[in-house]
Amino acid sequence: MLSRLIRQSFNRNSVNLVRFYSSQGKKSTTTANAGGKLSEADEMSIVNPEKNKELKEAIKQSKKQYSEILQKITEGSDQATGKISATSSTPVVKPKIHISSEAGKIAHAVFGTASQMRSLNIVSKDVDTLLKAFDTVPDLRSIVEGDVDASEKITVLDLLSSSLSLSPIGGFYLYYMTYEQKFNILVQSLKDFKRLVASLSTELAVRLTVATQPSQQEKTELENQVKSYFPTDTVFKFNFVVDPSIKAGYIIESPLLNHNASLAKAIDVVQQEERSVFAEFVADLKKSARSGNEFWKSKEFKEKYLKFDEAAYEAQLKKGTN
Repeated sequence: MLSRLIRQSFNRNSVNLVRFYSSQGKKSTTTANAGGKLSEADEMSIVNPEKNKELKEAIKQSKKQYSEILQKITEGSDQATGKISATSSTPVVKPKIHISSEAGKIAHAVFGTASQMRSLNIVSKDVDTLLKAFDTVPDLRSIVEGDVDASEKITVLDLLSSSLSLSPIGGFYLYYMTYEQKFNILVQSLKDFKRLVASLSTELAVRLTVATQPSQQEKTELENQVKSYFPTDTVFKFNFVVDPSIKAGYIIESPLLNHNASLAKAIDVVQQEERSVFAEFVADLKKSARSGNEFWKSKEFKEKYLKFDEAAYEAQLKKGTN
């Protein structure tokens, strides 16, 4: 649910911004052709929301869309504490401490969302990546927290976001902090998130589902694989469950990590892909019959249906099993 909402929001924002920059690019080209190279002032005015009304409106629409998504994400949760209400059916981990500052409330909200999506481990890596950037990139923190124009801070944080590989929740968090202009508490909210994670119990319960009763060696190998995803000082409590319906492979379930590597899941992904391709194939044939165009003889048809893209197929398969 959260990932779908985030993708919808980002897709809409991307369309708006692409349209905006495309139109600005055309204007810039016209100006450059008419009077030569653009001046530095003209170039800066294009990306300065205070001087460019179209960009300011695009940012306004993005913030509005963000607010709508944020409201949907936090439905059923306490925004101030990040605690999920009793109506939520998803098991969550709750921090052992409460941080009441503004930065702390944001950290609680991110923690609650990540916990509900069973993505605490992934989001924790996002937080580490961002903190490392603020520690190592020269002048980054002084620009974001200093006496610098807000439009320049937004530009810098947008560049930072585009240069990092963040999860949807991590990227959404940075987007919120940027366009709500919460520059002075950005780093502190990251540190508060780490405090919340650190407050968790040192024992991590992990449910491992397998198709057949595993040998001791198989148990040890799977346990070691799970342990490799976490800090070395983490204490684990493993619970093995046998479920023949998964056919082969395994399923990992825990508050911090979920991964379905079962054969049943892989088969389901393949079947979904086959149904999707067949539906497109039938639709193209019907369209060709109506138009009288022999589409099946075209190069496009051969590329689409008769050429196997192994890399794309593997990527789709991997995406479906996560």
